[in-house]
Amino acid sequence: MDKITARQLQKFISGLSEPGANEKDATKGLHPKSIRNYLSFVSSVFAYALRMGVVKENPCSRIVLPERQEGEKKIFTIEETQAFLDALDGEPLRYVVFFVLAIFGGYRREELLGFEFRDFNFTTNVVTVERVSLYDPAHGIFTGPPKTARSHRSLKLPVWIFDMVKALRAEQSMRRMELGDQWHESGRLFTKLDGSPARPGDFYDWGKELCERHGLPWYGIHQFRHLNASLLIANHTDVRTVSAALGHSQTSTTLNIYSHAFETAQAEASAGLAAALPVNFGKKKA
Repeated sequence: MDKITARQLQKFISGLSEPGANEKDATKGLHPKSIRNYLSFVSSVFAYALRMGVVKENPCSRIVLPERQEGEKKIFTIEETQAFLDALDGEPLRYVVFFVLAIFGGYRREELLGFEFRDFNFTTNVVTVERVSLYDPAHGIFTGPPKTARSHRSLKLPVWIFDMVKALRAEQSMRRMELGDQWHESGRLFTKLDGSPARPGDFYDWGKELCERHGLPWYGIHQFRHLNASLLIANHTDVRTVSAALGHSQTSTTLNIYSHAFETAQAEASAGLAAALPVNFGKKKA
């Protein structure tokens, strides 16, 4: 390890952003977050070696990470959001509940798919994120813990949303009676027709098709999480509250992702303050 130089490490880290470094898509490099994780792991190894006297310094401290290129997040406008909600009217209940929770709760897709009816307290109108539903080709659909400790969170939602969840539960009960022993009980809100956990792609494909039918743009399911955050910020919700609602591990994460939205909201607040307290400095008094 004492033969590894900062120059060699810099070449390795820089190469991770080049085409070919991404095993899933050979035309792309790794995401900046993945590159930071690589560097963090290597740095932790060197830190241990430093404590053990194997090396004299941690060369990772001199590494420069590639600049993050954050594109502007595409989300619905208020008008498009209202049109999308209007388009949901009369559609199958499981899709309506899914997208209503996505918009008004700001949940990640895997959190939505992991919801079970027992996570909804119909007395307090509070829903708790207890698990996520994930998929990979090797394991199929499987259950895991929330993304971070703070992703395990509770959020109070409007009563009418809980009424919709009750209706979905009643609909599932009817289908369970119809299928009998062909029903696979999972306790989940969002299931296949036989009661087993729903596939992640089902709701993406359905949402895209709905938007195409109604002439709306489709930005994917995660855009509703960004939409939720943007609406909270525009309503001058403080960063700690927004961060807690989204389940971010740190408020700095919220500030980094939504810095432009917070700057816009702050500028609007300042303009409102200036309008409420006009000053006449430098002007001659009549």
